[in-house]
Amino acid sequence: MKVEFTDDKVNIMKTALDQWGLAAQVGQTVEECAELIVALQKYINRTPSPDALENITDEIADVEMMLAQMRLVFGIDDNTLRKQIEYKFEKLKKYLLNDEINIKKITKYTSDLESEAAAVAALADEIWREHFTPIIGSL
Repeated sequence: MKVEFTDDKVNIMKTALDQWGLAAQVGQTVEECAELIVALQKYINRTPSPDALENITDEIADVEMMLAQMRLVFGIDDNTLRKQIEYKFEKLKKYLLNDEINIKKITKYTSDLESEAAAVAALADEIWREHFTPIIGSL
């Protein structure tokens, strides 16, 4: 989902940057990200509630606004950001594929271990019968 900002809202962001300065707005961005982190932690650590979801939505809105300001400041256009997001999705896809491959390897390894354990148990049973059953039977 893409958040669109009208020219009016972009002008408001530019005014905020002019009025409070880059350092303050970068600091505000960090603060808004931290508030989102806290809201998400509360959601994870407590029973989810409508208030928690409303708080998360509110904090995401704050972060989106501040990220839009940071894009203005650093001159990050839609195309540049889109390319970076595509790159990140490709990386994620590779991680997921590797995890899937690793899960298959672990499953096969576990299956092999279970087969080996069954073989060892059968061998132990055979040794028991061959060597100890005659002794126990004669008691």
